[in-house]
Amino acid sequence: MTWNLLHGGESRLPRILSLVEREQPDVLALQELRGFPRAEFEAATGLTGHVARSVFGQPVGVFWRPSLTITGRRSFRWQLHHAASAVTLRSGGESLTVVSAHLNPYASERRRREAVWLTARLDHRGPVVLAGDLNSLSVPGPLPPLYRRRHLGPDGEIDTRAMAAFARVFSDAWLEVGEGDGTTVPTALRSAEFAPMRLDYVLLAGGLHAASARVVRDDPDASDHYPVVVSLRWPPARATLD
Repeated sequence: MTWNLLHGGESRLPRILSLVEREQPDVLALQELRGFPRAEFEAATGLTGHVARSVFGQPVGVFWRPSLTITGRRSFRWQLHHAASAVTLRSGGESLTVVSAHLNPYASERRRREAVWLTARLDHRGPVVLAGDLNSLSVPGPLPPLYRRRHLGPDGEIDTRAMAAFARVFSDAWLEVGEGDGTTVPTALRSAEFAPMRLDYVLLAGGLHAASARVVRDDPDASDHYPVVVSLRWPPARATLD
């Protein structure tokens, strides 16, 4: 599951905990963790996390169930507006890397550079899940003037270059098996900031495939993004990994 919590969750923590408890993800990628009550969250959910601090923006993290074996942790900071957090899981003698990322929200060219940089560092690492708020549009389409400044490219058209850079290595789980329209914003919170669009992704590389993908819209007041849940077909697992 991947979810942008909006400023660490603030007073919405009970709503966040309730949704995580309902979904019971095996691995959880979180974004916007400034002020996040990590100890309280881990105690309530039973998850353990690796959080990557940010030089310019907000921390991000990957959290996992204690039944999973972690063989590596890494933080990416300097080339990103926010950050990316990576952990490597091991099961049945096979490894899987899960990355939580949050790309630049303001400038399409900077997002493109971040996508190229991240893709280069994650390529050839075997099975990889890249999940998070990528602040990018995967396909061009109509966009109200209020939002065009963040998503226009050099040619004045909707810029999809960041997602195109990822697509050289990653497949989009939603395009494989997604249910519904896939939009992750807006919610009831800060609804004036977004037009209906998909900003949150789960991308797969290294032979991974999704069994299902859905947006969880149970609580429109828990954050300004809806979480995305993807079940993976990972060969070493006895069942799908959520």
